[in-house]
Amino acid sequence: MRTPALALLLLTLAVLPAQETKPAKPPEQTTLEARGFVVTKQGNTTNIDAPGNLAPNKRFGGATLAEIDPENNPIDLALRANELFRTQPKFAYQLMLVATMRATFDMERVTDLTAHQAWSYVAGQPALNRILSWGRLSPQVSRTESDEVLQWAAKAGPPTYHPAWMIQHGMAVMKAGLDGTAPPAPLKAGFAPGEAWQVVLAKMTTMIANPAYWEKRQAAATPEGLRTRLEQLKTQLTEALRTRPTPETRQAEQALAALAASFDEKHPDIALHFIMLAEEMNTRFRAAVSPPKAK
Repeated sequence: MRTPALALLLLTLAVLPAQETKPAKPPEQTTLEARGFVVTKQGNTTNIDAPGNLAPNKRFGGATLAEIDPENNPIDLALRANELFRTQPKFAYQLMLVATMRATFDMERVTDLTAHQAWSYVAGQPALNRILSWGRLSPQVSRTESDEVLQWAAKAGPPTYHPAWMIQHGMAVMKAGLDGTAPPAPLKAGFAPGEAWQVVLAKMTTMIANPAYWEKRQAAATPEGLRTRLEQLKTQLTEALRTRPTPETRQAEQALAALAASFDEKHPDIALHFIMLAEEMNTRFRAAVSPPKAK
């Protein structure tokens, strides 16, 4: 099992528990570490992380699209989006759109299909998923933000960084490390950056030029629509809790009802309000159904 290292770079990390005295390392672990892999133990699970997996390339500290460098990879942009979300949420959302475009570009050139899952993992991190969800739901965001990104991307052209962040996430690198062999060629032979970037631009253009997309988005982002979605989530989680009645699940059911009832249709940031309540509901659910951790 692999646990990618991106979480170590986000600002929302929990503090790791104190290290305990560990037994001598097995020979296989020593060999992998000598090859640059990071090997950690979590209970009965051993995690092996390839060097450079989900790693940033060139720090981005800008506040405009024009400042994005061709060498900024998706991780660079995602980290900056996380930094700016509270103060510049619309730009943070735009950064995540650019990061998604560059990740899509990398999928066009990286040969290992298992490595393509890298962006799904990154975008699924709570702090980053929150930005994407907010951008899709907030009445503060319109087609303008997407059009600006598309216009910038067409002018800027394809990025120039090497996609090590994605390559190192794949199982080809992992298998080579375990076998002690050289990994296969990471990039497609004869790859044409300009043509691939046009493919990426075409995908985004198709989405934002579709009136049905914006109509559906607007309908889903009304206060009434968000309240309905929250009630649906409460019902779904409550039904799952009732299949395993315990004091913990009964308490969680009460908490879910209270959270749903606390939704305020006049909240100044209705989208973020909805997202935070939904996240808390899921957190309460997971805590109630998860087995207690061994001491």
